[in-house]
Amino acid sequence: MDTTTEPRGLIYGIYDKREPDRIRYIGQTRDVVKRWRTHKHEAKTRPRGRLYAWMSSPNHPQEYVDLRVLEDGIPVGTPLDDAEIRHIAALRGIGQSDLNMTDGGYGCRGYVQTPAQRKKVSAFMSGRFVGEAHGGSKLTWQAVREIRELRNSAWVSETDLARDYGVTQMTINSVLRNLTWVDKDFDTATLKTRPPETHRNNFSIGWEKVREIRSFRQGEWLSDIKCAEKFGVTHSIINAIINNDKWHDPEFRPDKIKRNGVGGRRNTKITAADVIEIRRRVKAGEFQRIIGEDFGLAQPQVGRIARGDRWGNIKEGL
Repeated sequence: MDTTTEPRGLIYGIYDKREPDRIRYIGQTRDVVKRWRTHKHEAKTRPRGRLYAWMSSPNHPQEYVDLRVLEDGIPVGTPLDDAEIRHIAALRGIGQSDLNMTDGGYGCRGYVQTPAQRKKVSAFMSGRFVGEAHGGSKLTWQAVREIRELRNSAWVSETDLARDYGVTQMTINSVLRNLTWVDKDFDTATLKTRPPETHRNNFSIGWEKVREIRSFRQGEWLSDIKCAEKFGVTHSIINAIINNDKWHDPEFRPDKIKRNGVGGRRNTKITAADVIEIRRRVKAGEFQRIIGEDFGLAQPQVGRIARGDRWGNIKEGL
């Protein structure tokens, strides 16, 4: 057996650059770049457990926390598990690897923290200052009240509020949900919500244009792409309108919309002239999906026609 084709893994250690000789955590992986990216993401978004609580602590800024490969070229499976167990045991013998929650080899599956460990992590997390308790916060109580009053009187997106006040959308969301800058007298139910007719991709469209689009498509068929160009919106907006998914009107009947030129049939027959035109447009570099919508065909079918797999009796355009 050629062992060179076997999948290989490695053992890595996480440490603080200010203490380069002290490995705080041992892990195993096949892709160290992807694994390190995952560690940093978890520490930023869900700092649970010893490692991520340590990585998200202000005492260990991101520029100081790093990863080092300790051993590589290890066959994946039992040898890799054994190597992880060996490294953890060796480092624990000298007072390191203190962030590992298990002895290694099988990850944290089935691991349950003791009451003392949960209490320690909870105490650490409760000491992380956010909102009004954060000494470096860009917001003030006056700004928070302004934000909440704005959303009480009119709809303003989190994106716009975040830009105007120089903070993140997550911060604005926490303020509006009363998770930070907590005010016991503030009622989140009074906040204005996004009007149903304002789509996130096109805020200018209103009911008048929606009715115009539906009226047009009930009398004439035009592909969603072409219809979007005609009315100055995106094709996803057109699709949502004619299917009554957005701007819902209980009296509107999507089955009355003309589709593919013949009132909804998906298997519309094309002519020899259509075949020649399809091949011409494909050779001109047009997207097959758009061509297909214009002729009521799926994109793969357009490709077969262009190659001659379908309508091969017509040689023109091949």
